[in-house]
Amino acid sequence: GRVELYAQPIVSLAGLPPSGFQGEVLCRLRTAQGRLLFPAEFMADLEADGHASELDIAVVDGLFQWLRAHPLAIPGIARLGINLSGKSVASASFRSRFAELLGQAPLPHTALCFELTETAMIASQEPVLRLFHDLRARGCSLSLDDFGSGMQNFERLRQVPVDSLKIDGQFVRNMQTQSRDLEIVRAAIAVADAHGLVTVAEYVENAGLAEQLRGLGVRWGQGYHFGRPEPPASRLLPGAEASATPAS
Repeated sequence: GRVELYAQPIVSLAGLPPSGFQGEVLCRLRTAQGRLLFPAEFMADLEADGHASELDIAVVDGLFQWLRAHPLAIPGIARLGINLSGKSVASASFRSRFAELLGQAPLPHTALCFELTETAMIASQEPVLRLFHDLRARGCSLSLDDFGSGMQNFERLRQVPVDSLKIDGQFVRNMQTQSRDLEIVRAAIAVADAHGLVTVAEYVENAGLAEQLRGLGVRWGQGYHFGRPEPPASRLLPGAEASATPAS
């Protein structure tokens, strides 16, 4: 009961007019003492202790419960990205509970985009690939998160039904001052283009960076320049201020 949800917009770098909220669902943990923990403060421990799948289920379940309690938010949602860990998708018990939740989703599956890291996406286990294909069959989208942190096994991208690549923010953030980071971003864009995938850049923190990414061919941006993570009510309810548009 200490998982708190936030939403951060993802916007078109080409300035397409908004027709619904597109963004990522993020989470924080509230300690017994009331302090709010960011993922960097708890994810490593959760994964080491084998509890990552419990957090993933709590986030999906919590989001769906919030949407049921606020049905007016649903029509204005174009797409919500939700993170899944590699250990979650490899767990049979997780996949079973996850399927139950999806079967009762309060919004169209086409409005859901599940984000997985390279480690999860390049997994060769047949059950994992079946999950990915099942999500696509339901109408969900898949995004490869933190791309560039370990760019390898490009051939595996042909086997995994991914729709978009999110370029790792650690390279985006420094690409204006670090030539090596810029070249990694260029390489990620080239890989995405070669596979016909949409690109999303993380950690876009100023207008100059957004313009440079647009010039490189990146389609979507996410970062403080476009909006900080806010509680769902501040982003998703009618009248909430959110600059976000659906992918095209």
